[in-house]
Amino acid sequence: MDTKAELRRRMRAWRDGLASETRAAAAAAVRRHLEGLEAYRRARIILFYWATGSEVPTADAVRSALREGKAVCLPRVEGEGLVPRLVRDPDLDLVPGYRGLLEPAPDRAPSVDPAALDAVVVPGLAFDRRGARLGYGAGFYDRFLAGLPPRAWRVALAYAGQVLDLVPTQPWDALVHVIVTEEGPLFCGRAPASPA
Repeated sequence: MDTKAELRRRMRAWRDGLASETRAAAAAAVRRHLEGLEAYRRARIILFYWATGSEVPTADAVRSALREGKAVCLPRVEGEGLVPRLVRDPDLDLVPGYRGLLEPAPDRAPSVDPAALDAVVVPGLAFDRRGARLGYGAGFYDRFLAGLPPRAWRVALAYAGQVLDLVPTQPWDALVHVIVTEEGPLFCGRAPASPA
């Protein structure tokens, strides 16, 4: 089995190598499947990530959720952790932050208590059917997910080729409840009850 570092390199190269038409069609299907999830439809407060590079794009889903009246948060790296911040207009509220990634500006986007989140949409390089996630190596999401209330859904967005038979894990690696790909949702183990 690849080490985590080797697997990260391999999966990033695979994802970067997807043809733009393939990526666009798959991304549209991922969004449809995400928005069709009961847990998503019933969620009132959702933490998204703002996609970069070859990640499954999230901008359209974020804007759609805002139009539906959901409270939408995006993460900001603060110290060693992620802080969910409420975003009302991504075009105005996001500024370059950690490693040049777009993050909510603290003077425009108030922080939100993670205990209030109904769902967290997470990025990653690879996943497996147990819900194991291979992130980018900084550990921000693992630390953040470990502190979430049990009722909060952990939803991964990925292209089907990112779902592997087995992803190497450590005891502190946080699992996701569902992986949403262009082929549909893949439920992993025991999921929390949907938000009321």
